[in-house]
Amino acid sequence: WISIYPKDKTSTTFDAEKLSQHFDAPVFSMNCFDSDVMDYHAFENGVQKDEFESDPGYGTISTKPPSGGKVDY
Repeated sequence: WISIYPKDKTSTTFDAEKLSQHFDAPVFSMNCFDSDVMDYHAFENGVQKDEFESDPGYGTISTKPPSGGKVDY
């Protein structure tokens, strides 16, 4: 188990992808913002296999429903 605390959300996804590619292994990246919004990205061997965002419109007037997530993954 390795925990990384990035400066922003973009670097988390980038770091997870690069770690997965470098170690030729699965990597799961999860972010939680202000106890309101959660997202994750799953990579295998550097390839993104799944992603989910609980509130894609957070911080805007958009009311988009949650997006992504593969139940069978």
